[in-house]
Amino acid sequence: MTHILQLDASARPGRAGIHEHGSHSRSLTHRFVSRWQAQRPGDTVTYRDIGGTPPSFIDQQWIQAAFAPPEKHEPWMNDTLAESDQLIDELPLEYSHEPEIAFSGGVDGLTIIRQVLAESRAHLTQRGLLVVEAGSAALAVENAWARVPFTWLMSANGESVVFVLSADELDTYGQSFV
Repeated sequence: MTHILQLDASARPGRAGIHEHGSHSRSLTHRFVSRWQAQRPGDTVTYRDIGGTPPSFIDQQWIQAAFAPPEKHEPWMNDTLAESDQLIDELPLEYSHEPEIAFSGGVDGLTIIRQVLAESRAHLTQRGLLVVEAGSAALAVENAWARVPFTWLMSANGESVVFVLSADELDTYGQSFV
């Protein structure tokens, strides 16, 4: 069984062709979900109108509550986090791993990259290449391993956030990563 999370984000209420000034994107999502459910009636849908009823902004109180250790939680923190907890609970199970992965970069943002660099050579052939998307940690990668000759690939938008290292380079600089 599939679960669909339908998010309508248009500020225009209603659907184009039915309501005056209705939203075209609302019409498209409604048509898609309706057709999906007609062919797969056992599947479920959670509907959120984030254009008409947007979630609350993340503010200083939310951040304080979200990052407080459990032993320091105060009653107001649960109230502050209630809406975001409910929205997270509505996500399909496979989404529950993403926040953990996103925050597992550690203090310097390099924990996962460090592990990949330290362990990847064992999985490459002699002519193998390691390709890593460092994203916003690209500068931290360069600073952490300044003597390693990373080859940075340029994306279509001009950013260099993906690097390549050969098996030979991993052999030469491998001790730098442990």
